[in-house]
Amino acid sequence: MYTVLFWKNFKKRDNSTLIPTGSTTLIYDCDFLDGSGIISPTIKLRVSNPTEWIFAYIPTFKRYYKVMNWRYETGLWIADLQVDVLASWAGEIEKQEVYVLRAASKFNGRIVDNAYPIIGRKTFDIGAMAEGSSNPFATAYDNGYFVVGIVNTDTTSIGAVSYYVFTPTQFKNLVDKLLGNVSYYNVSDISDDLTKLLANPFQYVVSCYWFPFAPPMSGTVNTLNIGWWSFNITCNRLSGYTMAAFTGPTIEVPKHPEALTRGYYLLTEPYTEYYLYLPPWGSFSLPAEKLIDSDYITCSSRIDC
Repeated sequence: MYTVLFWKNFKKRDNSTLIPTGSTTLIYDCDFLDGSGIISPTIKLRVSNPTEWIFAYIPTFKRYYKVMNWRYETGLWIADLQVDVLASWAGEIEKQEVYVLRAASKFNGRIVDNAYPIIGRKTFDIGAMAEGSSNPFATAYDNGYFVVGIVNTDTTSIGAVSYYVFTPTQFKNLVDKLLGNVSYYNVSDISDDLTKLLANPFQYVVSCYWFPFAPPMSGTVNTLNIGWWSFNITCNRLSGYTMAAFTGPTIEVPKHPEALTRGYYLLTEPYTEYYLYLPPWGSFSLPAEKLIDSDYITCSSRIDC
């Protein structure tokens, strides 16, 4: 005869180490059917109606069991038991340092749970764009500046090239001077048409960039040297040791509205994607994982003109 403890009205999750407690324990002496094992024993006992008993403990085996089935044969009630591994070794499990993949009551919202439904249950409208301050850059060529690299003997040259800043009007004047009257060549023995065919004044212009802001400048020039010649052209020297710097705008980072309840992993891809449109540079994809703890971002630019 073996002592078996029974409980009724005891419920637990399948992946739980919970063991029954309380005063509802009923103790009976039982026999095992021949061939019964420790893992799935079958016991028999003489009682009136044990069908409410759903959980058991056998002290001899030091194991907890779930009652899988009750059946009545030849005046005896027979129970098919199945060991509850988590309950039987709950003490040893609690002593272990383990990584819990999934839990019912606690979670780390920064860990992606691919078992959670990816398809959203709701549709959220958080706006197509979080806008910052107004665009500080020019959007048309007539409002920007040209930085031109010219081969000459200016004392501020970098190597053989000097850099100058032109407004659109000043740049148009430069073009008119170089492509207009060719008298500055001082060639009298050939015609102007042949001079234009043989000479290329733009061979001394080695670079030309347009910027949608005022580049850093270091003084005004009224006489501009281009190659061997000088022209009455007004412009400014480019400050070659100063970068153009812009701070701003500061933009609010939109957040997934369920991140606080379902987990911060919703703030990462593929659940959240961020794109920054910053004129005049264009549109950029921002890594979502870098913005999890950021409520605002500030866009700063440093430009070497």
